[in-house]
Amino acid sequence: MKYLSLFLVSALLLSCSDDKIKPYCGDFEINQESEECDMSNFNGFSCSDYGFYGGRLNCTDSCKIDITMCESYGYCGDGIIQEGAFEECDSNVLGGKTCENQGYYSGNLTCGSNCRLVYDECEESGYCGDGVVQSQEDCDGEQLNGESCESLGYHGGELLCRMDCNYELTGCVTAGKCGDGIIQAGAGEKCDTFNVGDRICEDEGFWGGTLTCDECSLDDSLCFDPVKVSSGFLTTCAVDSTGGAWCWGAGMCGQLGDGVTGTEDCNDIFGSGMEITDEDMVDKPVKVISDRSFTDISVSYFHTCAVDSTGDAWCWGHNFFLGNSTLDSTGLSNVPVKVESDPSIDFVKITTGIGHTCALTENGDIYCWGANNYYQIQEGYPVFSMTPVRVSTVQEQIFTDVSSGPYHNCAINTSHKLFC
Repeated sequence: MKYLSLFLVSALLLSCSDDKIKPYCGDFEINQESEECDMSNFNGFSCSDYGFYGGRLNCTDSCKIDITMCESYGYCGDGIIQEGAFEECDSNVLGGKTCENQGYYSGNLTCGSNCRLVYDECEESGYCGDGVVQSQEDCDGEQLNGESCESLGYHGGELLCRMDCNYELTGCVTAGKCGDGIIQAGAGEKCDTFNVGDRICEDEGFWGGTLTCDECSLDDSLCFDPVKVSSGFLTTCAVDSTGGAWCWGAGMCGQLGDGVTGTEDCNDIFGSGMEITDEDMVDKPVKVISDRSFTDISVSYFHTCAVDSTGDAWCWGHNFFLGNSTLDSTGLSNVPVKVESDPSIDFVKITTGIGHTCALTENGDIYCWGANNYYQIQEGYPVFSMTPVRVSTVQEQIFTDVSSGPYHNCAINTSHKLFC
């Protein structure tokens, strides 16, 4: 019996040693070609080996790797920028970045296969700080593009470059330049912009006008000298080289034409010879208010008349003598009033008496207006005419000159004959 038991055990052991255990999915061993994993055995692989930034692999019942739990962590190439994984971009998604907002001047920003921005095309356009002066820049670093304070128009100083690649001009501005409104006499400036110091036209030898500045040198083109002058009872007027008219002296009837002087007592002074006071006098030339360019001028007792470059006649002072019927004859005009005349008439010279005025035309005719009590206009007309009357003679004449006295006129014709 003892020997039988030993035989059976031996037989059983022999039987077990002959039958090997076969591999299967679930034995925790990757021991079949079809297996990618087995239970928790992934043969050392993880989500990162599949390109994902995190997660956990799962093994299916068929021993295949399942990456579903990796996908939520993303990967380079999924079109989503995972900033936590230090992606700068992903495929065509650049997160709103361009070459320009990255500091470059232009170009095409792209994304590399590693989800990092590729600046190659941006760098071709350059950027502020690359040490190269681009067309958009004044300078870059120590590169000043060949400029200096002097080449930029300043009188000296040190030119520097700012961090934004624009010139730092502080040192230049301190030295000054022509155009800064400050006269740098040491740099040879005589003036600057509108600053001419205390210089006036009279200092330059002119009668008057406005001294200006041109490229920091004095410009006297607006200064003038008198070219015509006429004196009346207590008033003098002149025409300057620019066509402006200036008057000084008595202005009680507006005969200065400055738009200011003139008094209600004018009519009393004119009618009864009242005394003229110092308040009625102006001791320095004042500009006649007009945009006309005058060529001739004549001053009387209570009025002044002038001819402009277009051939029109203008008068100012006591309205009684101004050659314009629309005015109140007892009032005054302290600015020029146009004489009523045919538009076809062009006056070239004007002359005044006490109460009348005569003007010579381009065609050689003479027209007069005002008082006619001594036949100053001509015989056969009323004692006064508010508008111009053509002077006629027995034989038609072409006059070349005319001059008025207090109560008469004289003229010369083309044959040098004198008529009065």
